[in-house]
Amino acid sequence: MSSSGKGETEKARYWQRTISEAAWSGMPTRAFCRQRRLRESQLYWWQHKLRASGQARTTPKAGGQGRPASFALVSDEAGETDAT
Repeated sequence: MSSSGKGETEKARYWQRTISEAAWSGMPTRAFCRQRRLRESQLYWWQHKLRASGQARTTPKAGGQGRPASFALVSDEAGETDAT
């Protein structure tokens, strides 16, 4: 593999990881990019490129969509633990 091909693969891995972190952060994309000193346009460009090449992993949308659900049993009555 040529050195430029290796560089592209490393860039793709970096951006895949960064895009995933942005999605899981729950932050708006603009705020995430500002915090990381990234250009929003770069993030979107790589997101598009990775999706088009089939390399993109499914990541949650901002606001928590796509995250595994977690539940806690809540009751008004003391000692009530049965969810009937």
